[in-house]
Amino acid sequence: MDFKKWKFRLGITLILISVPLFLFLLAIPFLPMGPKFKITLSTVVIVGGEVMFWAGTLMIGKDVYNKFKEKLTSGEWLGKKKED
Repeated sequence: MDFKKWKFRLGITLILISVPLFLFLLAIPFLPMGPKFKITLSTVVIVGGEVMFWAGTLMIGKDVYNKFKEKLTSGEWLGKKKED
């Protein structure tokens, strides 16, 4: 497998893994553990999710990130078109 493809796929995987990490934050208050552990776990999950997201973004490249960002801000993914 080409290094560029491998790097791109790893970047996408890291971004996709970061999403469930952030969603896991919603379940942390309901875990049967002490408050200190919950605070520590929340901090680790937030930092881990951010690191994975930005590492993945760096791996997929600036061009792909800009295309994705452009689609999100234009509203194309909702079926809307940006009016000029």
